Amino acid sequence: GVPNRGVPALYVHMPKDRRTAAAVEMDVDELRSEGTRAEQILVAALPVTAELLGRCLGGALAAEVVEALRQGNLLDGGGYF
Repeated sequence: GVPNRGVPALYVHMPKDRRTAAAVEMDVDELRSEGTRAEQILVAALPVTAELLGRCLGGALAAEVVEALRQGNLLDGGGYF
């Protein structure tokens, strides 16, 4: 790949995505070995709720989206994808 010019890197990812987590770990290790500052922020999964989506969609539309996801069997019993 293209050599890093010392620009710090920050990875934000979900550790439950093991493939991405492994790739991030390798990238962070490689960058650090080259003297580049590299960090990661691990983000926990959240259930998909009207309250969560309402922050950007508004209440009525958020509720419709959550219901459509449920009807499509895309959410488990806890509201997670």
